[in-house]
Amino acid sequence: MYQGYTNWETWAVSLYCDNTFEVYQRFMDEVEQLRGMGVGHDDQSITTIMAEQIMTLITLRLPQIRIEIVGTDQYIDLTVVNWEEVAESFVAE
Repeated sequence: MYQGYTNWETWAVSLYCDNTFEVYQRFMDEVEQLRGMGVGHDDQSITTIMAEQIMTLITLRLPQIRIEIVGTDQYIDLTVVNWEEVAESFVAE
């Protein structure tokens, strides 16, 4: 556990998503859009979809995230990120 998250990598990705306005707003808009479309009968369906979307975006932005979060080019192992845990914070809001 790290700061209440599964591990450091999950915390770092979640921090980036929460503290980067354009990313935060994009994910919040997507959650609302999924709800408006009637996707799933519970938040778990939306969480699963959002986890995939977050993983895709973060994978594309990894070099930027390394600089913004870590302050160096420290390696972030995306294979250990709990994507559902990151997505849950957007679905719960």
